Amino acid sequence: KLVTEYRLGETSEYAPYVNYLLHAFGHETLPSSVSPPAKGLMQTLIGHELSPQGFGESNILNDCASHSFQNLGGNHKLHQILWSIILARSWNEVMLPVYDMANHRNSGKSHHQNNQHHNIDQASSAHNGPGSTVQIVALRDINPGEELHNSYNQCHDFDCDGTTPLTYTLPMILGDYGFVEDYPRRFTFEVEGDMERGVLVWELDV
Repeated sequence: KLVTEYRLGETSEYAPYVNYLLHAFGHETLPSSVSPPAKGLMQTLIGHELSPQGFGESNILNDCASHSFQNLGGNHKLHQILWSIILARSWNEVMLPVYDMANHRNSGKSHHQNNQHHNIDQASSAHNGPGSTVQIVALRDINPGEELHNSYNQCHDFDCDGTTPLTYTLPMILGDYGFVEDYPRRFTFEVEGDMERGVLVWELDV
């Protein structure tokens, strides 16, 4: 769908949004877009035991293997760029214009009471079907000129349901988006031989 709208150019009713995605959003810094030497360096730094493994290996042909790409016309690069943008700016492949301009920022325990950093969230899910309304609310008073931040793992949307705040941590965010989040930072480690807990989650804040 996004490729179709891109090819329509200025005749597309979504032209302003498509242009923003391609020209204002730095998709070149996403893990799948960095150079092979950079991917190799990251994997060397990470090693074979820590996460994320397979840094930057995501691509549309592998991730969407169940779909037919006979009509790509040989332009795999365009499709890969748009697919990378969808991975980075969608909520389970649902694109939310304007809301997707907000960046990720969590609040640690010391900031939890006033949600100092994470200041907006969804009051309704983005996965209620076509035509559904997504409501965005402020979690506290927001000062003029203050940047709006949502959270990729402490939100109330479908993607953050259940144990996501305890499992979708810094290594996974690095692998998906290519950045190391500001403090507080959460990490998960498998607890070998501990069948009851299984995973150790710890948070580093300053």
